[in-house]
Amino acid sequence: MYYKKIIMLLIGLFLFTMSPSYAKNVDEYRYYSLVYTNIIPKKISSHLIKDTTPIISSSQEKKQKRVWITAYWSYPKQDEWTHEKKSSTGTTLKEGKHVAVDPDVIPYGSKIQLPDGTIRKAVDTGSAVKQRTASKGKYIVIDVYFTTKETAERWLAKYSQKQWVTILSSKA
Repeated sequence: MYYKKIIMLLIGLFLFTMSPSYAKNVDEYRYYSLVYTNIIPKKISSHLIKDTTPIISSSQEKKQKRVWITAYWSYPKQDEWTHEKKSSTGTTLKEGKHVAVDPDVIPYGSKIQLPDGTIRKAVDTGSAVKQRTASKGKYIVIDVYFTTKETAERWLAKYSQKQWVTILSSKA
């Protein structure tokens, strides 16, 4: 009896790590694991998973991606662009609004819903982001912009670095 439950949990874990469409986030994975192994009856299971689907217009498409999240901020000894709060696209960087991405993977102008629920625009890039340095080449890197190191560290302490994000892009 317990062997079947363990096997179902292992199958769920395997499918979760192999297919982003199977389980879009950790809460959904936990839901599938617990419901399909009958640890939680299906009657009450629908109350356990919260709706994390972003509200987007019909003119946008969305994609779930597993990424590695890092943070960067402005400080005097940094490169000239970031120190002056300028992105590689020329946009003035704003906390809570912008992220750096690899534009070959996530196009500039894409909107990205982060694990905290905020939606930020891809306007910047950097060599460490493109080379996926933080994830040792395993994951796409998204670098979230903050105005201070303290704010960045507080945000990173709340959210683990390996996360699912929703990438929204206009069909224009």
